[in-house]
Amino acid sequence: MSKELIKIYLILDAIVITVSLFIGNLWLLNTQISFLLTMLIAFASYKSYTNLVDKELHSGKYDDLDEDEVLKVGRFSSLGAFLSPYKITSYILFGLALYLLVKFNLLNVLAILAGVSIYPVGTLIYAFLRG
Repeated sequence: MSKELIKIYLILDAIVITVSLFIGNLWLLNTQISFLLTMLIAFASYKSYTNLVDKELHSGKYDDLDEDEVLKVGRFSSLGAFLSPYKITSYILFGLALYLLVKFNLLNVLAILAGVSIYPVGTLIYAFLRG
């Protein structure tokens, strides 16, 4: 992830925190839990995909291919990237956080959605600024 994109995410989170201070502490709790755990999920996905690409490149499987053959290979799929321990742990933590919020009657679904929506909105802003 680029530093510019992370900066956009943090600016949007600061805006959400500011709005949350006016709405209430429960809203703030829900937005920050969802923001931080979504950040963890995004980082885990990024990390597992980078590990998969590095593993494929270092295997030497694509060293002897001509340029035309490289274009034909296309994307490779792997169950390992899908079932990465990083991603599974991140999703389990997100589910556990939601469970605890429900159990203690602290869940605010709109606040959870506000915290999660920082990522798509930030990515759209980043794409718009990059042209």
